[in-house]
Amino acid sequence: MSFRHFTILYFAALALEASAAAWYVRTDGDDREDGKRWETAQGSVRLGIDNCKPGDTLFVEAGLYHEGIILKDGVTILGGCTADESWSRNRSHHAKSILDGTGMNTRLVSCEADCVLPTYIEDFVLQNARHDQRGGAAWLRGNVRMRYCTIRGCSGLQCGGVLIKGDLPEASALGAKLEECLIHNCSAIGHEWPDAGGVANFDGTLTHCTIANNYGDRYGGIHSESSVYACTMWGNRNEYGFVDPSNYVSDESTSGESRADEGFEDHFFEKPWLSVNNEAPDGPHFRDPATFAGVPLTDSEEAIMLAADYSIGTPSHRIAAMTPASHRDDPTDYKLYRKVDYTVPSFIRRSDYRTGNDYHYPAPSLRDFFFRYPQRSQDRQEHCLPL
Repeated sequence: MSFRHFTILYFAALALEASAAAWYVRTDGDDREDGKRWETAQGSVRLGIDNCKPGDTLFVEAGLYHEGIILKDGVTILGGCTADESWSRNRSHHAKSILDGTGMNTRLVSCEADCVLPTYIEDFVLQNARHDQRGGAAWLRGNVRMRYCTIRGCSGLQCGGVLIKGDLPEASALGAKLEECLIHNCSAIGHEWPDAGGVANFDGTLTHCTIANNYGDRYGGIHSESSVYACTMWGNRNEYGFVDPSNYVSDESTSGESRADEGFEDHFFEKPWLSVNNEAPDGPHFRDPATFAGVPLTDSEEAIMLAADYSIGTPSHRIAAMTPASHRDDPTDYKLYRKVDYTVPSFIRRSDYRTGNDYHYPAPSLRDFFFRYPQRSQDRQEHCLPL
């Protein structure tokens, strides 16, 4: 890239940041309001997104929203805001903005096309979307990042949880990214390849995700043709008699350091395997995982799914070295975990200060350097404050 193009991109990024606005949605909001302050917040996440322009941020109060959304290019959507004095964001897995798809017969998060600008959605729960479209809970396309989200009880074609498939050239650095997310008790339906219960990843990147207790006719947990780093896959099940393991990561992808209770011998899983017994010394030691695979079929299974806790209880030596702060005993302890270091141009480094382990991932694009998140002040990110 020439210096002239580099300079144009840099100043374009500054202009976008300078023009960014904030918008607000509350569970008790009024769609007739302007949505520009918490006091005048709207009640629909979909309407809040409609207000946004590239570079804007939409803050969403924690609570239940019975709707699906379509992501907008260059817009950041931050859930989990709580109505205390500072409208702070609670990053625990138990205080989220919930998109519930009960009876809607459609997915909850969609992208109409690959995004030109980095586009983010964080701190949401996607649940109970059951339909016959591709991607049960979400279909993510190029340049989209979903972070700190929980996906549960969803079903759809090709995969029950998250479908990652854009129109970008193969091996593009701008594929969608699924980071520090939990996908559990989802099911693939309809016998459409790859029939992955949790995630079907064609051209994106997964990092530090937990994929557990999902069901698919072919691949219960994940079928990935692209990158997967430091993920935990456990309790996923495929149809009885299907010869492949439940978790597949292509040996042609740049992947590694994932733990699973079963996978392909020549692919990127750490050995020995995780125990299928959660409490065994080499088990994952989840606090309270579901006891069945796939979507709940009874009221009692529904209650088990909603109450499931996949945070780590007693220390698990098998996955402790790869577990980010958001899955540890104290999910607010961010000082012990540096998330992204953009100062090194050749790779992204994620460091666990308790173990000293580093994880090296592909280089971010030049666009990521200038539109990288977080750009906004720490107060605005964590406390949902207006501009």
